[in-house]
Amino acid sequence: MARLAAASLDLRALKNTKVCAVGTATGARLASAGLRADLIPREFRAESVVQALLAEGDVRGVRFLLPRADIGREVIADELRARGADVQEVVAYRTVVAELERDGEPDIYRMLLDGKIDVVTFTSPSAVRHFVRVFGADASADLLGSTVVASIGPVTAEAATQQQIKTTVMPKEYTTAALAQAIVEYFSEPV
Repeated sequence: MARLAAASLDLRALKNTKVCAVGTATGARLASAGLRADLIPREFRAESVVQALLAEGDVRGVRFLLPRADIGREVIADELRARGADVQEVVAYRTVVAELERDGEPDIYRMLLDGKIDVVTFTSPSAVRHFVRVFGADASADLLGSTVVASIGPVTAEAATQQQIKTTVMPKEYTTAALAQAIVEYFSEPV
């Protein structure tokens, strides 16, 4: 939306463009800007986006703009290109590793070691990789061995599994709201 405004354009410039959102949260953000998603797959993951797009019809020669993370998976672009689509990828945001220890902030390593954190949430495979990069592979698996790990979906849970981190909680719908609800339900269950 900012790029349209910077070019002295508005939503009318997108009049013949169809929009696909990976999930309902992205669809809601689009709607808040006055743009309705034409397609939201049933399952909020790259493979489901591809299936939903292919179900709409032949993609040969169709031009796609794919705004994405700098380190996101290539599934959508690769699959669409393999079927003859023209895919332009644009890095819309970059994922960076935050400094672990900043003055005045809690010592997360010590808190995990002392069992003072009840649940660690991962909302992307890159979050898992960054956690492991910060704490080290062996230490990460050990630190999280006695902590509840909540992963937003199967792709993130698989990234955790590859690092010997076991996912305990995963929602049926892959949104942050569903993840929060799944954590509440997990801790509400009688022991």
